[in-house]
Amino acid sequence: MSQFPTNPSGESPGPAGNGQLVMIGFGLAIAAVVLVNIYVEMRVSAADEDTITLFRFTGEVEAGKTISMKNIETFDIPESMADSFGKDAIRETSPGSGRPVDGLDYALNSSVVQGEVLRSSLFIETGRRTSRNDPAIGQRQIALTIDSEEQPANLVPGDRIDLLGTVRRSRSSSVETIMEYVKVASVGDRRSDTGDGTRTSRYGKITINVTPEQSKLLYAIKDRLIDEKFIVSLRARNDTATPDTGEEAIVNPKVLQMLGLD
Repeated sequence: MSQFPTNPSGESPGPAGNGQLVMIGFGLAIAAVVLVNIYVEMRVSAADEDTITLFRFTGEVEAGKTISMKNIETFDIPESMADSFGKDAIRETSPGSGRPVDGLDYALNSSVVQGEVLRSSLFIETGRRTSRNDPAIGQRQIALTIDSEEQPANLVPGDRIDLLGTVRRSRSSSVETIMEYVKVASVGDRRSDTGDGTRTSRYGKITINVTPEQSKLLYAIKDRLIDEKFIVSLRARNDTATPDTGEEAIVNPKVLQMLGLD
């Protein structure tokens, strides 16, 4: 028997005490229900929220390297968190495509580590993108007018070509190989032919990367070509033979001698 009874008077709790306990219990039950509902709504909201797909690097990549799909992987974040990753975080081209906007044909201007988010700022140098087709140090990028009627179909940057031209001579003309195994940096001045109801794209100019000396020679040769236009001959990418010039991307010595430019 306890020496300290909880109710010294020996009387049982009255109706008022029981009512207070019931009210407290009822209040706790309501609070629990409210908290559960809030939790459920938060989970449902998170599940229903739209997501966006970003990219991150799967490993380290050094500056100057051009990345490929094997260097990156996708990950999804709630759309509400997009701002926390920065406005320059690169997204996929379309939902489910798994491809980054603008592709990957650009070289990194700084090294990256595993898990780093793919950002457009990683490819921007002096205010513009750095492409694998940009001129290297010591080179110059020049634009040449080409004969669009003789242009190969689907000519695109990165293709390897031979550069030909119809050279004017005193009493005749001849088609000569001017440069071989030249990489096309870009194509421009597109025109569309619709005479027969179909549409084909032709380009009136291409740009290539050459040395300063080669650029002078090519512009001098241009003035001696019929219509001052070059002719493009598309190569297989793995065909590196240079039988006429004898060396990759060197102006043909025979043409220079023919025109008195040697």
